[in-house]
Amino acid sequence: MIIKKSKIVYKNKDIYPAFPSIIDINENYLLSFRYAPKEKNNYSHLHSLSKVKVLELDPYFNVKRNFDLAPHDEAAKQDTGFFRISKNKILAYYFRYTFHPVCEKYLFEKMHTTFIHDESKDIIASLDGVGLCMSEDNGRTFSNHTLMNIDGGNHFAIRGSMCFVNGKILAAIYAYKNKNKYQCYIVESEDGLNWKKKTLLCQTIEHDNKKIEYVEPSLCYIEEKNILVAFIRTHVIGKTTEISTSITCSYDAGATFTKPILTGISGYPVAPIALDNKLVFIYGYRNAPYGIRMSSIDYSKLEKINSKNNISDIMTNEIIIEDKMASGDCGYPWAIHNKDNIVCAYYGSFNDENRLIKAIKLAF
Repeated sequence: MIIKKSKIVYKNKDIYPAFPSIIDINENYLLSFRYAPKEKNNYSHLHSLSKVKVLELDPYFNVKRNFDLAPHDEAAKQDTGFFRISKNKILAYYFRYTFHPVCEKYLFEKMHTTFIHDESKDIIASLDGVGLCMSEDNGRTFSNHTLMNIDGGNHFAIRGSMCFVNGKILAAIYAYKNKNKYQCYIVESEDGLNWKKKTLLCQTIEHDNKKIEYVEPSLCYIEEKNILVAFIRTHVIGKTTEISTSITCSYDAGATFTKPILTGISGYPVAPIALDNKLVFIYGYRNAPYGIRMSSIDYSKLEKINSKNNISDIMTNEIIIEDKMASGDCGYPWAIHNKDNIVCAYYGSFNDENRLIKAIKLAF
């Protein structure tokens, strides 16, 4: 593999950009990311003015145009993903926050609604659904937003790649709350706009006096092996909180999944790729030296994933793509396979500590 030089595609000292997604449109690319004003003393992932910016890039990652996605959606928007449904049809999706006074906290607790209480600002940030926008002209324009509703509700989020399985679009939602347990579900759609629950992927469990929570699933379907793979960010909460990534597989098109197994990856593969008989995944490496790394697993070694597997033994050695970042606030790289290259977008900061968005090509 040849790592080609990365390029900064967005940097602004007054803006916090993060969580990019990328998709090819003929010879060019569409790249989206979350951006919000930098606060006086710090950056914040939780901001009422968070929006989604989309850039069209040429093959050399020069910016040709830019626009805001879903500008009429007044909710705070975060973590866009792109999914190609057909030659000209592209689905863009993101999750939404709405903000409320802290005096309403008891109402959210009573309704078992997923929310974040920011004590420093005395606000409630409620997860308020997944926004969906459709392009019918290969990314030139996108429709106004609509919402993904599951069982009549929308208090959940989505972050991570979708896939086709047997003609259906599968996605994974998380932070779906039921009886005070957070759950991840596989949901399915025929058109990208109308969705229903398919399978419970995983939910909060108690194990060895620790609570294990699962969030942010991403999906990849290996059609020739009929294996659906999910990577899931995992919080193991005890006296301290350990953050890692789990992997689980389905061998029946998403009807059932194996028990999630910790991988030891210090980061999160948001868009794994099936390529050359390998499941390739790129992730932000959140231990020093901070940056972006890549690994892979042979298809054959995914055919019998179970709780006895030591996943680190079946992964290839990590390839370092970037290792000069200033902190562990980096990563969530979104990768696609385009012709002879893997094209990847990611975020992070360097010595000046201003966050930026980068794009890179990897000749594979």
